[in-house]
Amino acid sequence: MRYIKILVLVLLFFLTMVFFFQNQKTLAQEIVLTLNLFAVPEMKSIPLPFYLLTLASFVLGAVLTLAVLVWDKVNLTARLMKSNWRVHALEKDVEKLQAQAGAPEKPRGLSMFRKSKPAAAEAPADAKPAAPAEDIVVPDPDKQ
Repeated sequence: MRYIKILVLVLLFFLTMVFFFQNQKTLAQEIVLTLNLFAVPEMKSIPLPFYLLTLASFVLGAVLTLAVLVWDKVNLTARLMKSNWRVHALEKDVEKLQAQAGAPEKPRGLSMFRKSKPAAAEAPADAKPAAPAEDIVVPDPDKQ
């Protein structure tokens, strides 16, 4: 898959270079940008080549896309950490309940990958139930 991505990027770069080479005359034309607002006097830019505006637009779009992807990555990482803390807290509660019930110690890890019965089914009826998931104190990265 990595080689396919590299091949697509090389092909895209090649086609872009062909486009710029074949359209040099058109892309070299100078354009003056104008901003005309109601309360502000008309503003004009210096003459800029069309290719510069095209490249600047591409770079701006790439930077904005990168910013959105980085924000999403940071947000998802924070949510993953919060979920891992919650799993760790719940596993500690299960270990406490097993110790109170006198059940043998089980290896630590994510309980969703175990094939045995859940601890709640093995615990005696007079055992104290675990705290509801809403009562577990976990730092929330979204509220900082």
